[in-house]
Amino acid sequence: MQQNLWTIVTAMAGYDAFLCGAFWFFRGLFVASILYLIIYKVALKLLPTRAKTLTPYLICLIMLLLCGWKTYEGLRIINLVQGGYRDMMGCFFFGCGFIFRQFVEEYHKATARVYISLPMTLVCAIVVFLFSKYLTANMNWRSTYTQFLSLPVPALLGFLMTYNISRWIDHTKGWVKKFLVYTLHLPHYLIQGGESAENLVLRP
Repeated sequence: MQQNLWTIVTAMAGYDAFLCGAFWFFRGLFVASILYLIIYKVALKLLPTRAKTLTPYLICLIMLLLCGWKTYEGLRIINLVQGGYRDMMGCFFFGCGFIFRQFVEEYHKATARVYISLPMTLVCAIVVFLFSKYLTANMNWRSTYTQFLSLPVPALLGFLMTYNISRWIDHTKGWVKKFLVYTLHLPHYLIQGGESAENLVLRP
């Protein structure tokens, strides 16, 4: 147990399903954010002024090409636990989120009408369902080339589907919205309560 703790802190590894099975997500997000920042800053220095706006697209393209090469040839990044596939795909999705954030206002305007957003959400749901049933893919660190090819489309469409549904719920005043707000705020209240109790106990 102690060695696992040391390995988690020093190498972002050493965990198991019992200790923290989803720890890979936090490690992947951490590495992906740093990797994206480094590539973004380097690209801004190297690219001409007119091409700087294309930097997020370039990063996503580079990550897709590298992940395709990695999964096709079975390569591994030996410095990263589990080969680095999750971290590189995380960098790709990080870039997709960066691009989406730039056009989120235009997206809101384009999907403001229900007759546009509803069919779009249904199409996204159908595509995600078909992929999940006939061409499954995930962020498995041992993903094959076929699984890599089948990951971006349902992942991005699934995000748009969830985003649209969350916007609909946000515009309502029913119990679903209240329940979700309460559920998301509850951990924050628990943390605040724990800190307050700690201050009372440790106060001299």
